[in-house]
Amino acid sequence: MGAVEELIALARSVSGGPDPSAALEQIDAAIAESTSPLDIGRLQMARSLALQCSPDPNDAADAMLEAVQTLRLTDAHATRAYAAAAGAVTAHRAGDIDRSLELMVDAMMQLDSAEPTAPDALSATNALAQQFAAMSSFDRAAELARGAFLQSTDLPPIVRAHYAISLGYCSVEALRALPADERTSGHDLVRSTLTAASWLETHPSVPSDGLLAAAYRAEIALLLDDPATAEGVGGRLNHDTAEDHPIYDGMGLRLTAYHRLVRAEYAARWGAPVAARQLLERCVPELQQVGDELRLIRSLEARVDLRRTIGDLAGATDDALALANQVKEWRARQDRRLARQVSQRADLELTRARLLSDADRLAREAAVDEVTGVGNRRWFELQIDELSRGSVPVAAVMLDLDNVKEINDHYGHPVGDAILRQVGELLRERVRKTDVIARYGGDEFVVLVSDVDTDKAAELAHRIHDGLSSTDWTTFGSNEAVSVSLGVAHGPARSVRDLVRVADGALYEAKGLGRNRVHIASPSPQPG
Repeated sequence: MGAVEELIALARSVSGGPDPSAALEQIDAAIAESTSPLDIGRLQMARSLALQCSPDPNDAADAMLEAVQTLRLTDAHATRAYAAAAGAVTAHRAGDIDRSLELMVDAMMQLDSAEPTAPDALSATNALAQQFAAMSSFDRAAELARGAFLQSTDLPPIVRAHYAISLGYCSVEALRALPADERTSGHDLVRSTLTAASWLETHPSVPSDGLLAAAYRAEIALLLDDPATAEGVGGRLNHDTAEDHPIYDGMGLRLTAYHRLVRAEYAARWGAPVAARQLLERCVPELQQVGDELRLIRSLEARVDLRRTIGDLAGATDDALALANQVKEWRARQDRRLARQVSQRADLELTRARLLSDADRLAREAAVDEVTGVGNRRWFELQIDELSRGSVPVAAVMLDLDNVKEINDHYGHPVGDAILRQVGELLRERVRKTDVIARYGGDEFVVLVSDVDTDKAAELAHRIHDGLSSTDWTTFGSNEAVSVSLGVAHGPARSVRDLVRVADGALYEAKGLGRNRVHIASPSPQPG
């Protein structure tokens, strides 16, 4: 493992703890010594990871935004996707919803160009799962989290633990969003939650992994109203209800508050109201402090029910009012977020349409000769490759204007260009839409015609010659007639390049015979 990867692993290991200062010193020293934008960006990401549980969410958000800016100097799409997705999470926690949505879009666009199983791409997918969950889009969140976890089998346990944590959280919340009669022990979301719990139990990288596993099992028991579905969870979850129990030593406040909430709900459901009340009194202010709105609403609902149960009607009324206000504010924020998402999506689609339009225009410009409007030499080479894969015979017609150079010298290049444009227009009129027409260079053109015999190819060449011979060129500024020489070759598709070469030779034979005529190459060329 390289030094940067070691520091990233260190950042992850301290991200749930209260004091990441030692890790931050090492990361800052490495940033100061680095010159590679990729290394610096990844170290800035590590800095943000170490600050995830900082009291000020802006600390982690600012560090990740620095990483996003630095990584834009690289073409590391997977890493850029990870930084943008993680930046979306940290910006959301810091309250910058608009920036969070912009970064989500950026992350998804970078993932389109990244190898989907690359470690950073998996981390990006996992971070996007967390952010969709933060916006209450739990079905999408669970889908992303499941994909990241299932594809992360080759990653270190400490990394995979983060994917298991996301899988458990997103799956539980998606299950909670279902009507009660649709939740069954065999539901995919139940299985995903228990898979996450089992993995955290058997591969604990930090003490909190076991606590989360117990919390996830308790969540399933509560949602299915069946403690047997999470056998033994009571002992692992509630082995002590003392408020200062050492199980929470070194754990971040967000995780501590969540664990207390689940313990409280479990205790209230299965006969320990006093313990439940103590736990709720602690976790409500903790959830307010960390800004976990969804779980704060859950905790207030649980406390309302508990206070009613034990006869504390005044307290239940106070909590009900607080709950109503909290839900009202949360829904208003969700509505604003949805409106921003719709607006952002509209902007994204408009930008995408403009990019596609620009791409089409550039593709046309790259393929079309700007003077004559027919294909250019580069486009013609691509068409040869395409035709060579076919099985039908092909005819090549080469034509060259005999006296355009003299017209350019006498009347000027604008007149010569007008004549070339007229030739391009006449060629488009004389051939089928499926045939290939290109300006081969200067005043020389080429036409490739599929699925015709030699007679048909000769007939086409004579039609082109007759059409040009009968054109009134005085309308284009020239008092001189324009004559054309043509060479024709016919043969199998696999030898298109040979056909073009032989038709070009036939063209020069036509010029040698006196110009202003069609010459058919004979015999037909064989593959060279």
